[in-house]
Amino acid sequence: MSSEHGLQMEKYVGATRASQRLAGHPKSTAVTAVRLISSGLGAEMTAPIPVEDTYIVSLQIERIGRHELWKGGKLSNALPYERDSINIVHLAEEPRILLPNPFDCLQLHLTGAALKSFAEDNHDRHITGFHVTPGEINEVIANLGRALLPALARSNTASGLYVDQLIFGMLSELTTRYGDQVPARCNDVDLSPAQIRAAQEMLVSERGDVGLVDLAREFQIPLASFTTAFQAATGMSPSQWVRRYRIDLAQELLLTTQLALRDIAARCGFADQAHLTRTFSAGVGMTPSVWRRNR
Repeated sequence: MSSEHGLQMEKYVGATRASQRLAGHPKSTAVTAVRLISSGLGAEMTAPIPVEDTYIVSLQIERIGRHELWKGGKLSNALPYERDSINIVHLAEEPRILLPNPFDCLQLHLTGAALKSFAEDNHDRHITGFHVTPGEINEVIANLGRALLPALARSNTASGLYVDQLIFGMLSELTTRYGDQVPARCNDVDLSPAQIRAAQEMLVSERGDVGLVDLAREFQIPLASFTTAFQAATGMSPSQWVRRYRIDLAQELLLTTQLALRDIAARCGFADQAHLTRTFSAGVGMTPSVWRRNR
């Protein structure tokens, strides 16, 4: 169930709706976030899931009253999973699940290679697995996961940087709290003014697909440290800075040109005119059309 096959999980759990986003590059170390909604499997267990070095982190959006998790042909647990509870399963353990009732969950699909890369970049250590009590409620992961749901529903308008921040925030909490206990190094760093300018140029470059991983690797510092240093220097996260930059650029074009809103949206990096209007209104307090008329 590697990152490029995130939506294939729906066929094992009988999902009637599924949507996904990727975070990180390249695909071999990307993390898939996928929301699965199912009416349940009745009395049947899931079909055998292909064995591979991939972790499935599940956050329950709604409570599951009845379920059974089997590993290697043996019952692992049959606990009810409360709303916002989490569980982590390694596909190398040959899991099968009894899910008779409807469920709604958010999953992160994390390959062993992705886990290794993330842990080494952010903690200077090698994490070989997780230790989490099934059904534990983690408010940090729950809040980040629920903030991610709208981005899954509207994948064409949600910023890739914003999705990266949420998914990598969940991974940071998972690896810090539930990974092995080797002490992490101190990753506090500062970015010079020249590095901040270079990062900002990358963020608004014509590529349009620069992610947090790309930025952190460009400056050879851990991903979490880059985000913290960027926010300390600018007062905004990378995704907030890009959103503000696009709004400022849209305001300039509204003032100095007669371009139609759809053309301004395209020039400023918005998915479409509706995306421009939503973002502009949230940041400025009025729609682009009203703002233009008042100037």
